[in-house]
Amino acid sequence: MSGAGHVIDMNNRMRQNRSMTSSNRQKFQGSNRELDFSIKNTTELSFKVISEKELAGIKNTIRSKAKASQRREVIIFSGVLLSALIVLIYCYTKYVN
Repeated sequence: MSGAGHVIDMNNRMRQNRSMTSSNRQKFQGSNRELDFSIKNTTELSFKVISEKELAGIKNTIRSKAKASQRREVIIFSGVLLSALIVLIYCYTKYVN
């Protein structure tokens, strides 16, 4: 059989992986399972508190950057489309006449 070596190798790897699980592994200072399986205490997140006026200013800044980016994309797309159209017209007039 051509696949027997692969199956034996797979079984050996599974055995090696099973031996590396945390229940069989020796810990740094003995067998402390609490270090591997402890539930960490969650901390509450604290967000910055800002006034409505500052929040409105931040929103306006983000909106103006988005508009500028969109305007830039439209200009680039129009330029590419216009240059492709010019190339097509040039090729059409060169090969038709």
